[in-house]
Amino acid sequence: MNVNDWELYGSSVFDAIFNDLIVSVQALKEKDPHNYMNHKKSKLLRRVYQSIIETVPQDPLHADFNLGKNTLGKHRQAWKRVKAGLPDRYRLFFKRSTGTQTIVYAWVNNEKCLRKDGAKSDVYRVFKTMLRKGEIAEDYDVLLSRASELETTEEQRSVLQ
Repeated sequence: MNVNDWELYGSSVFDAIFNDLIVSVQALKEKDPHNYMNHKKSKLLRRVYQSIIETVPQDPLHADFNLGKNTLGKHRQAWKRVKAGLPDRYRLFFKRSTGTQTIVYAWVNNEKCLRKDGAKSDVYRVFKTMLRKGEIAEDYDVLLSRASELETTEEQRSVLQ
C-alpha cells in the first residue's frame, strides 16, 4: 500500500495482531450490525487503521513519534511510536527509512500489555523484550525483508465503515 509516497509494510507480528483485531470486529459486526462500532475493539481497530494509513504517512518524521531518550535504550532511538490518537495505554511501534520511503509497522499492543510504568506487562517493557529475543528485527533492512506490504481487502474495510 502506498500513501503519500510512502510504501507501508507490516511485520508478521503486527500483521497477526491487526488481522486478529479485524476478525474480532467482523464477528462483532455479524452479531450486532447496528452497535458493533461502539465496542472498544472496533474503536481500537479504527484508530490503529487511521494511524497506519493517515497519521504516520502524513509525516513519519514528526517529533510526536519520538520516544524518550531512554525509553527503549539509547541504541534504539530509531524506533518510533504512535501514542496520540490511540486509546489510552496503547502504542503502535514502527520504523521508517527516508532513503527507501518505507514504513514498517512492527507491533501494536493489546489489552494484555497496556502502558503501566514499572509493570512487567508494560507495553515498552514487552516491546523491549521482543526486540531482545529477536521476535522483531532491530536492523531496518532485516525488518523490511521479513515484512509484507500492507493490504486491506474490501471485506476488511467494510468493518471500518
